[in-house]
Amino acid sequence: MSNQIGAATGIAAAALTLGYVDSPTPVGAFQTTFWLLAIALLVMLAAGAALPGRPAPRPQDVAVPVGGGQAG
Repeated sequence: MSNQIGAATGIAAAALTLGYVDSPTPVGAFQTTFWLLAIALLVMLAAGAALPGRPAPRPQDVAVPVGGGQAG
């Protein structure tokens, strides 16, 4: 579900950027939109890299059976 929300948000951002870019040609508007979204991607990647990771797993105490693990 988060992929769908991200995709919809990205498409909306591209459409809004394309609609507000003031360029004399359509190609110029698409180029400006491309570079603005590329910069936004780099900012988001840098922010994602700065997020803390998962904590390292703690070693679990291993239970040793009474009698050394020998049956019978």
